[in-house]
Amino acid sequence: MARPRSRKQRWDHPLYNIGFCINRKGIVYTELNGNRLTTNLKWHLNNKETALAILEKRILEYLRPVEEQKQEEKRSAFQLIKEFSKVHFPNVSITTQRKFKQSCAHFLKKDFLLYDFENIKNHIHDNIQKSKLHQNTKQKLLQALRQIFNYGIEEGYLVRNPVKKNIIPKPVKPEYVIFSIDEVNKLLEYFDKQNKKEFALFIRFLAVTAVRVNEAIQVNWSDIDEEKILIHGKGNRDRPFPINAFPEIIPILEELKQFREINKNKLFKWNSYAKLEKWIRDALKELEIDNAGNFHAIRKMRENQLIQDEDLDLNIVAEILGHTKRVQEKHYLEVLGAKRLTEIILRRKNGRKGVLNMS
Repeated sequence: MARPRSRKQRWDHPLYNIGFCINRKGIVYTELNGNRLTTNLKWHLNNKETALAILEKRILEYLRPVEEQKQEEKRSAFQLIKEFSKVHFPNVSITTQRKFKQSCAHFLKKDFLLYDFENIKNHIHDNIQKSKLHQNTKQKLLQALRQIFNYGIEEGYLVRNPVKKNIIPKPVKPEYVIFSIDEVNKLLEYFDKQNKKEFALFIRFLAVTAVRVNEAIQVNWSDIDEEKILIHGKGNRDRPFPINAFPEIIPILEELKQFREINKNKLFKWNSYAKLEKWIRDALKELEIDNAGNFHAIRKMRENQLIQDEDLDLNIVAEILGHTKRVQEKHYLEVLGAKRLTEIILRRKNGRKGVLNMS
């Protein structure tokens, strides 16, 4: 039978053009290769998604041999995760691996056969509603879970992704908390007394360089020479931190040399920073400092110093901080080397209003 001309009388599948749903006396029928079968659903917009899912299943049964269908039906979501891990984990960092594992642990707590699309989708949606994770954490984990199912689609294990874009929360822009110089100095004194000398040096390093904490723990001694510290930044973009423009970093590096052999050429021994942030939170509580800051609050403090106290241009500060490409293109025109940065900074420095205790 010819395809109905009016779109009001048919629903076309978004992926396939060999079949469609039609209205037959108020009942939804699927038509595929001249064969018309009822779905027993009323012709109503509320039933459209379910009807198209039935159409899709019938199309797949038509397109694929029975043995191939049976093989796919045996494949489960947990099997997909295992295969994805085997393929992708050797090429990503431990932190990224942890993110994929957490995404499954939080939102895919039961195994389902991959053809059971509706139950997978509903299960994930229920876990999203129950989750008490921060919205930004949910967003990152759900994007990771969506990536796993995208792999399944690429391999032909399923047709649609149960982690729909419209259920992934939009990230919430954080309210930036900034430490004062006095608060950072109190933290430094606290950790010196707590016999956490390396951690105190870590904070001093951040307070001078304004690097991200992830960037700091990736620095090796081989990244440092007389002129610069090579920072491995976001997006695989390396940038120099000019030592001669900020001589206050030199005594910090000298003190860190005592840990060089123990840390196996790493500037700092840590590989992650969750424990380190807890140390800061505990210190703030014990010192009765009413500030919910963390490592980013140190970075913002230093950024304000460079702009307000040292009167550096935004493009210079942007390069020192290693802004993302979008921010970089928005705020400045050229990328400067360590020598050029040193020349400009030394020429512009007129003294600082606040000084950290670096001794």
